[in-house]
Amino acid sequence: MHSPATLPQLSAARVLTSGGPYEAGALLSLAFVDPLVGRLVAHEARDEQWEVRPAAIVPETISVVLLAAAPPYENGETIALSFIDPAIARIHRCATNESAPRAAKPVSEIVRNETHPRVTAAQPRNSNMHVGLRLEWTTARVGRLLSLSEKLLALDRLGWYRHALAMRLLLPDEVVLADAEANESAARQLRALKMAATEALGTPLLAALMPNFTLDEEWLRSIETPALARAAAALRDTLNEHANQGAPVPASSTQISIGSLSRTEIERAGNGLDAFLATLIPCEGGAPDLAGCLRDYKAALLELFGQTSQASTTVRTTRLATPNPVLDERLAAVAREIDRAFGRRAVA
Repeated sequence: MHSPATLPQLSAARVLTSGGPYEAGALLSLAFVDPLVGRLVAHEARDEQWEVRPAAIVPETISVVLLAAAPPYENGETIALSFIDPAIARIHRCATNESAPRAAKPVSEIVRNETHPRVTAAQPRNSNMHVGLRLEWTTARVGRLLSLSEKLLALDRLGWYRHALAMRLLLPDEVVLADAEANESAARQLRALKMAATEALGTPLLAALMPNFTLDEEWLRSIETPALARAAAALRDTLNEHANQGAPVPASSTQISIGSLSRTEIERAGNGLDAFLATLIPCEGGAPDLAGCLRDYKAALLELFGQTSQASTTVRTTRLATPNPVLDERLAAVAREIDRAFGRRAVA
C-alpha cells in the first residue's frame, strides 16, 4: 500500500499561452508528487512530432489555468510550466489567489464540460499592474553569464558595448500580459528576440578577441542585426499597447527573479535598442543581494544607453568605445552576486 506522500496529485489544465508543442486552448493533464515538478500529457495528440532539444539553453514556458484543485494549487489558479522535454515541467506559481479557494470538481466533469478555454480565469484582480517579467536562474544561464561577463570585463576595447552584449543574457524567460491573445504574441516575439540576440553574440565577440580588432561601423552592424531590430520593435509595440491593461506578476523564489514594466518605462526608453532591452531585465526577488545589484545595473543601463540612443556613428565608435567605470563596476557586482548565489550549481 502506497504512503500518502507517494500518491500523485492530478489536475486538468487549459493552456493560456503557447509554447513548445502546446497551443493556446489545448487541454493537458498535470500530475506531480513534488509540487515544483510535474508530468504533462496532452489530451489531443499532435500530427507533428515536437523535437526535444537536450542541449537547449532557454526552456520553453507556458502558462495554464488549472481546471481542478491539486494541492497546493487551487481550482482556477494560473501557473507557469517551463520545460526542455515537454513531458516533464517545472511548476511556478504565478500569483496568490486573493479569494477563498473554490471547490474542486472531478477531472472527468471538468474535461466533459470545458470544451473551450475560459480566458476569464486568467484575468488579474488588480487592473493597475503592468507587464510581468520572469527569469529563472538555471545552471546553463548562470554558467554562461559568469563566463561571458569575465571575458567582456577583460576586453577594454569594447567600451560600453560589453554591456550591450552582457544584458542579452539577462532577458526574461517570460513576459505576462492580461490579454490572452496579446500574451501569446508577446511570447512568440520574446522567443524571436532572444534567438536573434543570442545569434548576434558569437561573431562580434570572436572579432573583439582578434589582435587587430577595431570597433567600427561594420562591427556595430554585427551586434545590431536587422533580425534583432525587427524582433525588438515587434515586442516593443505589443508591450506598449497592452502594458497598462494589467497582468499578474509571476511568483519569485531564490531561483527566480521577477519584475514589472509600465508603458511609461517603455516610452522613456525610446527607439534605442539597448535601452529597450534594459527595460526587460527582471531585477526583483531572487537572492536579495543579487536583486539590489541588478536594480543598480539596470538603472545605469537605462540612464546611460537612453542618453546615447540617438548618438551619431562617430560618437558610437569613439566615446562609446571607451570603458564606462559605472557600468563596469555594476556588471562586476552582478557577476559576483550570481557567483555567490548560484556559482556552485554552475560547476556541479
